[in-house]
Amino acid sequence: MMGSNEGDSDEKPVHRVTISKPFYMSVYEITQKEWREVMGNNPSYFKGDNLPVENVSWYDAIEYCNKRSVKEGLTPAYSGSGNAIQCNFNASGYRLPTEAEWEWAARGGGKDPLEYTYSGSNSADTVAWYGSNSGGSTHSVGTKRANSLGLYDMSGNVYEWCWDWKGSYGNSAVTDPLGAASGSYRVLRGGCWNSDMQYVRSADRGFNTPSDRSYVLGLRVVSAQRTDLAAAAQAPAPAPAPVVVPAAPAVRTAPAGMALVPAGTFMMGSNDGYDDEKPVHRVTISKPFYMSVYEVTQKEWRDVMGTTIAQQWAAAWNSGSPTRGTGDSYPMYCVSWQEAIEYCNWRSVKEGLTPAYSGSGNAIQCNFNASGYRLPTEAEWEWAARGGGKDPREYTYSGSNSADTVAWYFDNSEYSTHSVGTKRANSLGIYDMSGNVWEWCWDWYNSLYYGIAAVTDPLGAELGINRVLRGGSWSNDAQVVRSALRYGSTPKDRYSNLGFRVVRP
Repeated sequence: MMGSNEGDSDEKPVHRVTISKPFYMSVYEITQKEWREVMGNNPSYFKGDNLPVENVSWYDAIEYCNKRSVKEGLTPAYSGSGNAIQCNFNASGYRLPTEAEWEWAARGGGKDPLEYTYSGSNSADTVAWYGSNSGGSTHSVGTKRANSLGLYDMSGNVYEWCWDWKGSYGNSAVTDPLGAASGSYRVLRGGCWNSDMQYVRSADRGFNTPSDRSYVLGLRVVSAQRTDLAAAAQAPAPAPAPVVVPAAPAVRTAPAGMALVPAGTFMMGSNDGYDDEKPVHRVTISKPFYMSVYEVTQKEWRDVMGTTIAQQWAAAWNSGSPTRGTGDSYPMYCVSWQEAIEYCNWRSVKEGLTPAYSGSGNAIQCNFNASGYRLPTEAEWEWAARGGGKDPREYTYSGSNSADTVAWYFDNSEYSTHSVGTKRANSLGIYDMSGNVWEWCWDWYNSLYYGIAAVTDPLGAELGINRVLRGGSWSNDAQVVRSALRYGSTPKDRYSNLGFRVVRP
């Protein structure tokens, strides 16, 4: 589906587009070295071999494609001049992508499990050099994280010329659209180093006259046949056959950093707590699962997402430096529910597991049978916090009736997070389920849900405004770090006491 209902008017209506043939796209924006080797000059304002070429008009980009094609013994794609330039899309040579090809590639060519806002992420800082992080210049290509096709800088760094004349979208489904038949402006995509975050979205549409040159205008190229372009944006393939999940081995070995939480039945909620903790009701967790021993740390986050706690803090508060604890072993915070979902999928891909999440916004879905990482359900979280049936008694907090024994909370935290695992673990060997940072769960929050909850593997309310948070944090009093305490926040919220931990089958 091309376009966005949440963007500017020229991104609407969202409409179905089919790219019928696979094509090859350059992994990086064309660099100044690549340009100089073909064109014999370097028009760029910012200088450096590995910086993207800029100050390039649409006509310049067309000329580069043809000259590079000739140099490599390929058939040039372009003929004619001025507004009468024509493209032979079956030629073997290099050309600019169509706008539809560009957006298809930016969205991962069908490989992204989630519908990301930017190319490969819902965090602009993870994948893009743009106005808030560029320092006022372009950057070497490939220094931000790639999307699922292995393409870099599709969001930010320099705007990228496309073939199309700028025109309006229609409502009908289309195949291989080529843009308006004529016009005054050619399409630009991807935003640039001085763009606001809004303009580096995958759906955003830019434009300029084809003769314009500026230090924000660059390009990347595509080809119908493999040359030295190292990434292919593939047309949709038939749906794969269902995955056959083998039987579990007789003895389960926990993945590194995770504890096995057994299946079992427990009494969920509390008659001594708030109204949303009532009624106490019997819940069965029918399948064992693994849960991370620690809350996701700042190092674990950085290794997967490529962003630091300082960048997350800046994204949340728009200024200053993090003041709630920094260090590799500290829990990650200032993380939204949406970002936690994204982390789960990217970590799954990185480790060769099947991502659990698909969809976007309020329509995100979870495949609970996938091998990858996910957030716990609220019931799984409370079952694990209560020791998974291993606690000799029903503790108020996770592993103790003393908050000071197991939790960093308001009375002892000194207004900061602390290194994970520095308080006592519960009976499953899981740390910090009471205090340190709130932990996101899968479920929509509903204060009345316990009265209608399923008794086996409940997944929470069907819809809602807030997602469930559990465990309390460094900023809360002892009442709030109890194992039964329930809370919720909107999925976009990033606060300095919000973090998470992960589970997997």
